[in-house]
Amino acid sequence: MITKATFKHFFRSLTLVLLFAVMAQTVNAQGFLAQKDLSQFKVEMLSEADISKIKERLQSSELSIDQIKTQTSAKGLPAAEFEKLRTRLSATNNATNTIGTKIESVQSNREGNTTSNASSFKEAEVAANSLVFGSELFQNAGSLTSNANIATPLNYEVGPNDILKLVLYGIQEFATELRVSYEGSVTVQNVGVVRVAGLTIEAATDKIRQQMARTAYVSLRTGESKLSVTLSNIRTIHVTIIGAKKPGTYDLSSLSTVFSALSLAGGPSPIGSYRNIELVRNNKVIRKVDLYHFILNGDQTDNIGLKDNDVIRIPAYENRVELNGQVKRPGIFELTGKENFQNILAFAGGFDEAAYTSNVKVIQKNGRELLVKDLGKEEFASYAPQGGDVYVVSKILNRYQNRVKLTGAVYRPDTYQLVEGMRVSDLIKKADGLKEDAYTGGAQLFRLKPNLVKEMVNIDLTKALAGDKTENIYLQREDELYVSSVLDLRDSFNVKIFGEVHNPGKFTYADSMTVKDLITLAGGSTFAANKKVEVARLYKQQDGKLNNTEIATLLTTELDANLNFTPGNSDIILQPYDVVSIVQKR
Repeated sequence: MITKATFKHFFRSLTLVLLFAVMAQTVNAQGFLAQKDLSQFKVEMLSEADISKIKERLQSSELSIDQIKTQTSAKGLPAAEFEKLRTRLSATNNATNTIGTKIESVQSNREGNTTSNASSFKEAEVAANSLVFGSELFQNAGSLTSNANIATPLNYEVGPNDILKLVLYGIQEFATELRVSYEGSVTVQNVGVVRVAGLTIEAATDKIRQQMARTAYVSLRTGESKLSVTLSNIRTIHVTIIGAKKPGTYDLSSLSTVFSALSLAGGPSPIGSYRNIELVRNNKVIRKVDLYHFILNGDQTDNIGLKDNDVIRIPAYENRVELNGQVKRPGIFELTGKENFQNILAFAGGFDEAAYTSNVKVIQKNGRELLVKDLGKEEFASYAPQGGDVYVVSKILNRYQNRVKLTGAVYRPDTYQLVEGMRVSDLIKKADGLKEDAYTGGAQLFRLKPNLVKEMVNIDLTKALAGDKTENIYLQREDELYVSSVLDLRDSFNVKIFGEVHNPGKFTYADSMTVKDLITLAGGSTFAANKKVEVARLYKQQDGKLNNTEIATLLTTELDANLNFTPGNSDIILQPYDVVSIVQKR
């Protein structure tokens, strides 16, 4: 029989079990990422629905599982539990990939045009934003995230939820980890409560050492023991970011800085300022951040540490200008009201190698229409840019200021520098002189007239090189001197051979060439060749007239198979355009 006392005990136990289950479910439903202390958290407590919610939150914030490792580590989540969480999230991804692929294939047929237009719009927006100077810093979310795996930094300010590791060594030994309470204090065994919130880690160490030395740890006072205080785990702070691409309140480690917070938020929005970012603490602007100092000089003066409940406000930009053309980094640049065009040029990295640097085109807006202004080099340092200005840097001309050319029968045909007072003979000396085959009776100088039409001037090189000033004339820009070769002036003489030779055809004529030489060049006669060799020759004309009515003659000789002349026959010296024939045996 169940007594009344037994029933009360059973009812109380059942109520506690149900209450614990409800609390566990409530914790899971709230999402483990929102909890401040994860040191006792177990991944096994999460249901599949909870895992799905975590995955959805990661996707909406565009964070990977690796990027939240810093946050969970700051809240005390053990490394082993984090690896369990990674495994469960990966398993969820694999399970949903197949279903997701099918859904996407169905939706793609329904949303073809809409998706295409939205994608094109987003690509255009990304491309436009990438022109803004400094936007490249935030192309990858979290690219400037602070490193949480570092030694305790100097001047770190201790706050609630920090875990301090105390190690006493020497005559007395003692080690423990102490969590800073919400009231800002830690409780040291045999010492009592020590308030440390708001102190730097160095000041907190001194205060703890003094109180321990006055109580149970007297060896600290005599120096026989030493005390080390470090951060075992860092707390989480809440920072609100306004005016970013992904505005909102972020849970960050207490080691986070302005730059790391901006990076997680994707940087300034398309209309956000890069040069007038405000850090608001306790409702007061304590710092104005200019990202250009960091981008241009690597100056991290503005990259200060954040505190709980800080607000980073990114206002809209006031003035921007655009610089296009032949500069190293074309883009859109923000002004603070103090810059001149020389500063804008420095933001763009300066002119590139092909830039026309004497003048820059400025397109201005007066509220009604566009204006064009030519900005001379002497005005670069004094011109005050106006918001909306567009600067265009042109290319240099594709022409030479001081070029002359020398080609033909010289040792070094090339392009040369034109100097004042330079003559034809000076140009030839620069080319190491004339070749042996140079024709000195006349060289051709091609010169541009004022209307850019070419004219040709004949130069007697013999006289020019001898110093005759009428031939050794001054050179002008873009002059081209061509020296002919006597070899180029000769006719291209040849002779031909046909019939019973191995390689019949046309051959280049050479002085004193004979019939036997030509047969040898043609590979010799064939087995079927006749001994008789015929040479057809044209008569030369003198003064355009023939000496007689005949225009050609036929010469004959005989050779045996060994190319020896038979008795009574001799070799024939060939002349240009002779035609040699060897017929077949009959």
